[in-house]
Amino acid sequence: GREVVHILASKSPINVLENYRKNMEKDPLPLIPENPEDFTNKVKKNIEIVPNAPQWTTNNTIFYVVQGTTPGQVFPGQNQNLGELTVSSNPSGASLYIDGRFLGYTPYDGNVPVGKHSILLQLSGYQDYQKDINITPARPTKIDVKLKPIPLEGSLYITSNPSGADVFINGDKKGKTPLRIGGLKPGQYQITIIKSGYETFVQYYPVFLGQTVNVNVQLYPIR
Repeated sequence: GREVVHILASKSPINVLENYRKNMEKDPLPLIPENPEDFTNKVKKNIEIVPNAPQWTTNNTIFYVVQGTTPGQVFPGQNQNLGELTVSSNPSGASLYIDGRFLGYTPYDGNVPVGKHSILLQLSGYQDYQKDINITPARPTKIDVKLKPIPLEGSLYITSNPSGADVFINGDKKGKTPLRIGGLKPGQYQITIIKSGYETFVQYYPVFLGQTVNVNVQLYPIR
């Protein structure tokens, strides 16, 4: 099956790695119980809380172990033909997933099974990037992505039935429905909807970072 070799280099000792170092005296490639991403995150958290943290870097490579193969035989879920995949991002250091499996961090250069795949890049503070790709053995597949920052504000999209109602946010008139209001800091906002001949609607709605909250209001005639 699929195996991952996790490589970590540091200019000075890292305390959290001492247990693994002892294992390396018996086995130069000791097994770790965590998946590569969890392992790296644990090391990173321990390093970041140390003053004057050591300079370090990390990367992964994958390989496949097969048994009793014959020419042309293909194992379930795996294509024996591999193609080169190169992924870079701006900024770098994004987590790279292929078909939901963690491969490493950008910049990444490795071999993956040929065929159609879905890649996902994730980096804190930036929007996820997802793309369908087709890996071929003939030539490398190169992906270069400029990640988009997550907006520091949120927005509201307000509609009403019937439309054309006046919209007030925290008492300030903003326009008539349907109405999109952007540039709002995360928090609770009082939304008031007023239309002649209909009951006034008042309710609080939350605004979330980098998201648009849809507010759909049904207005009822005054009896």
